[in-house]
Amino acid sequence: MTYKYWETDELQHFGVRGMKWGVRKEARRLKRAQRKWDRAYRRNYVKAYNKASEHMNANIDSFNKKWESVFGAGNWSLNPRYNEYIADYEDTFDRLFATSMKDIIGERPH
Repeated sequence: MTYKYWETDELQHFGVRGMKWGVRKEARRLKRAQRKWDRAYRRNYVKAYNKASEHMNANIDSFNKKWESVFGAGNWSLNPRYNEYIADYEDTFDRLFATSMKDIIGERPH
């Protein structure tokens, strides 16, 4: 049995068929950017919460005026629609918090 051996000065690389170049590296960059954003989110949570609270407290009178027609005078917590008021308050605060956080650290990379 004889073996043939070819000597060449060529470097051949076959790779993996269909593999996209740089995908893994880009995924690492994205993951690193997301971790960095997550750390900034944790560090700035209280700051954004306080900013949203200040805004909500400054505008609480106009928010409550919107609900006075529903509740009238008296104890609002006894009204059957009080849960709607609480849900509206929480939604408004959540929007303010998200806006405050976005102003402070920007959007999360994706």
